[in-house]
Amino acid sequence: MVENQTKNRLDLINREPSTRHADWFLWRRFSGRLVDFLFWLAVWYPAGQWLSRRTVHHNLALFLLDQVVACALMMATEPLQLVISRTTIGKALFGLRVSDGQGARLTIKNAYHRAFFVWRFALGFGLPFYRLVMLGRAYAEKRSGQPVCWENETLVSPLRVG
Repeated sequence: MVENQTKNRLDLINREPSTRHADWFLWRRFSGRLVDFLFWLAVWYPAGQWLSRRTVHHNLALFLLDQVVACALMMATEPLQLVISRTTIGKALFGLRVSDGQGARLTIKNAYHRAFFVWRFALGFGLPFYRLVMLGRAYAEKRSGQPVCWENETLVSPLRVG
């Protein structure tokens, strides 16, 4: 077992720089999406408490509802952020931007189209456990070099400063 772990570490270290860069790029994208989700969860949670106007004892159903609402808020606002600034809070934090295939800003239609496909095929409609399965599947597809469906008309690239 220890020999296997050592071999795996050596394989990771000995990879071509382009492969290591691609893996790092995927993790930056995943982390950016996670930051976006956590931002909207932090926005929704106090708003949900204020809307209920009473102390609610949390249970699994409310936890799941909070997750789905935060994910829906993220998907509803992301297209506007992408059209205006080509990035979101999480993407900017990890140095990423989204543009169309020619490097220009997305149209509102393309941005909403992309957001819907991300919502469906990467975030599993916001369902917490299903979301993990879908994110893992999208990561595996992208890592193997296959294009993911929401990027047919868009391009994610490093954020250029200046």
